[in-house]
Amino acid sequence: VTRAPVWAQRDVSRQILMMLAELGRDAEHERALSEFLEPPATPLVIFADGLDLPYTPSGFMGEVDKAVFRQSLRESPYEGDRCFEWRVEPGESWVAMGWMEPADNWGDLPGGYDLTGARRLSFAARGKAGGEIVNVGIGLIDTGDYPDTLRERMRIELSTEWQRFEMPLEGLDLSTVRTAFVIESELTVERQSIFFDDIR
Repeated sequence: VTRAPVWAQRDVSRQILMMLAELGRDAEHERALSEFLEPPATPLVIFADGLDLPYTPSGFMGEVDKAVFRQSLRESPYEGDRCFEWRVEPGESWVAMGWMEPADNWGDLPGGYDLTGARRLSFAARGKAGGEIVNVGIGLIDTGDYPDTLRERMRIELSTEWQRFEMPLEGLDLSTVRTAFVIESELTVERQSIFFDDIR
C-alpha cells in the first residue's frame, strides 16, 4: 500500500476506518477519521506535471455525455509538459466536473481537506477559439452526511492566449473542502474547447 499513490493510500485507510467505525465507533476511530481533514502543505496543487495530486477529477453532473476530459495533453501547456482539455459538445442545458477527495464522493464518505488559511484559488486557462465562457470555482457537494463547507463560482471569458485567473477565498469557510476545483459549462449550439493548467 505504501508504494501506491497518496490518493490510493487514503482510500484504503478510509475504508478500513469506516469498517471499524461500523463495528463500534469510538473516540479513537473519530480521531483517525478527522485526520483526513488536516491541512495539507500550501500552496496545495490541484493540477500540475508529475505530482501525486490530492484530488481526483471524477464528479460529473448534467449532460455528462456531452463532456470530454483529456488530462495529459501536450498541446501548448501553460508551463511544464502537460495541461488538460475540457471540451463540451453542443447540447441543451449544462455539464460540470469536480476534482474530488475521495473520488466520486457525493457526500456519503468522509474525506477532503481543511484548507483554512488559503487566500485564493489560482489557475491558468485559455480557449481554442477565444470568447468561450465558463464558470469555475470551489465546492460542489451539498447533500449527504459529508458536504463541502462552501460553494463559490466565478464566470470567466477566455482568449486564445493563456491567462492567469484568481478567485479570492479569504473570509470563506474552508474547513472541509471535498471538491477543490469545479468547471461548469452552459451548452450552446457550438463545440467549446478550454484548456487549464497549474491549478493551485
